[in-house]
Amino acid sequence: MTRDRRQLKLGYSAWPYGRHISSWRLPGVPTDNEFNPRHYRASIQAAERGIFDIYFIGSQLSTGVEPVAPGEPVSDRQTWINETMIKPDGLTLAAYLAGVSDRIGIVATINSSYANPYDTAREAATIDHFSGGRFGINVVMGRSDAAARNYSMDQHLDNEQRFDRGVEWTEAIIELWGSWDPDWRIADKASGRFVDPTKVRRIDHKGRYFSIEGPSNVPASPQGRLPIIHAGTSERSFDYGAKYCDARYTPFDGDQKAYYDDQKARASAYGRDPDDYLMLPGVTFYPAETVAEAQAVFRRVQDAAFKPYDAKRVGVTIGVDVEGVDPGAKVGDVVDLAEIQIADRRGGNWEFHGAGLSLATGAQVIERAFHGYGTTDVTLADLDRFITNGPLLQPPVVGDATSIAEWVEEQFEERRLDGVVVMPPYMPWGLDAFVDIVVPELQRRGLTKTEYTTATLREHLGLPSPSEPPKPAGV
Repeated sequence: MTRDRRQLKLGYSAWPYGRHISSWRLPGVPTDNEFNPRHYRASIQAAERGIFDIYFIGSQLSTGVEPVAPGEPVSDRQTWINETMIKPDGLTLAAYLAGVSDRIGIVATINSSYANPYDTAREAATIDHFSGGRFGINVVMGRSDAAARNYSMDQHLDNEQRFDRGVEWTEAIIELWGSWDPDWRIADKASGRFVDPTKVRRIDHKGRYFSIEGPSNVPASPQGRLPIIHAGTSERSFDYGAKYCDARYTPFDGDQKAYYDDQKARASAYGRDPDDYLMLPGVTFYPAETVAEAQAVFRRVQDAAFKPYDAKRVGVTIGVDVEGVDPGAKVGDVVDLAEIQIADRRGGNWEFHGAGLSLATGAQVIERAFHGYGTTDVTLADLDRFITNGPLLQPPVVGDATSIAEWVEEQFEERRLDGVVVMPPYMPWGLDAFVDIVVPELQRRGLTKTEYTTATLREHLGLPSPSEPPKPAGV
């Protein structure tokens, strides 16, 4: 197919307060944003002002709150906020946002381990109709036993089972979305003929997990087959995404080149154009008018971290025993970066390294903190606040418009990513600052759109018309 010049995609990941767990403590951040319609309306309208392609809604099917019986002691730890604590229903929020926005695409996360494909196909197609073709789904399979216990199960499906179910779930949804042809409507008042039944078909899906006759009772929506995004870290996840999905939402973990190339090669193995499978990492940006101001914001966010200093946590993360060392000691006086070994801080639960995303070394964690703070004059206590405040310890991108745009352009032109999903450190500042400071520079460089010229989410992302996912030779 003929394509225009490759263009950077922009997304926003919705957070009540911000990416960092300390964000709600910062001045100017409301403390009731989880179900505050003004917050979500303002954020999607800010993203539209920046000509973003995607407004991304995450999901959680259990709470991180530990209930305490009346009269029982409550520890400080049990009162702390965490990112799994409260989550509004994504489909409901997406429907609301469709009514308060005009152009931006909206993506809601669905857990295929618990969702029913017929329900999801109807709900998603309905939102696609009401949004004028601006909706897509992010499919996850999950791994939480706490979520499983909310769905009449003792524990979550193992990796093979959840992907077996997820594959069948996805195929059923695609079949349901295709069960009506776009030209099904006759609506001839003179003859009384309203529908052409030859344009509607049962799917007669019978599999291990689902038996669905069909057709859907929601006719073909503007996009037909909605864009499917996926997030996951296992080999099954990589294969699923390469075969069925239009984009991959990934945590940014430094050098993405090997990961990017691996995922594109997997799509090619299924006979797909790798440019039709987008890599969209989530990145936390700290933009300001000057680099010094951006670094000051970074420090302010870290200083709001509320967990007490823990020398063991620091030591496990960086691979150096700092027990008994003064928390006010400078990191550079305590450790030798050249000698730090890989810290197994993720306990073997992460599998990025199999496809090019390596576990962060202790040296990398320290270097990321140095970059954020803008100095090597960082104490162990400063480092611990960075460790506790940033899930996955992703590298922050801190700077002014020029330095951030240069970083994004380099990552994009070297094909380490196809776009970025902005995960602001705190709201509303983080999104507004990116839109007002960084986006104009990205536009000046010709990396992003200056106006919406397309209507649907599929068109925003530059994706071709949908077709059945091909199989690799011999399968």
